[in-house]
Amino acid sequence: MLKNAIIILVLIIFSFKASADLQKENLLCTTKKVNFLRQLPTQKSAIVRSLPMYTPLKVMSKNKNWYKVIGVYYNGWIHESIVRSDIECMIFTSHGSPSCPGRKNTTHKIRFREGFKVLKKEIGCNYVQTSIGRRFWIDSSYAWPIEENLSLHLDN
Repeated sequence: MLKNAIIILVLIIFSFKASADLQKENLLCTTKKVNFLRQLPTQKSAIVRSLPMYTPLKVMSKNKNWYKVIGVYYNGWIHESIVRSDIECMIFTSHGSPSCPGRKNTTHKIRFREGFKVLKKEIGCNYVQTSIGRRFWIDSSYAWPIEENLSLHLDN
């Protein structure tokens, strides 16, 4: 009976990890200080918005070297040379307090649409880095993409 329960638990954990890995394949993070989101997949196309470093984007499709993406407040095309899929990032989507209970609070003033590289996750909080290298814990309840406040990695 206990053996069956353990097997079921292991299967559930691996299915959550597989689901998170699939979702992660469709997520990108901007990597430059300034990243241009364009109207069409060409360098000469109109700029829809300038995105800061570590802005999370969801991939909708790909056209050669360009990704059609959506963000929390915008959509457009971005060149593959200024995004990465092997790092995790988030933005804080609330004007509420970004501090985590029981953690050293940051004195960093969070700017609207500021991107953060996610370095570590714990339930309800992410340890993040800003584009200028500041590191602190932030409440993940208001993270976008939503995957950043739902997924938790289990270390081996």
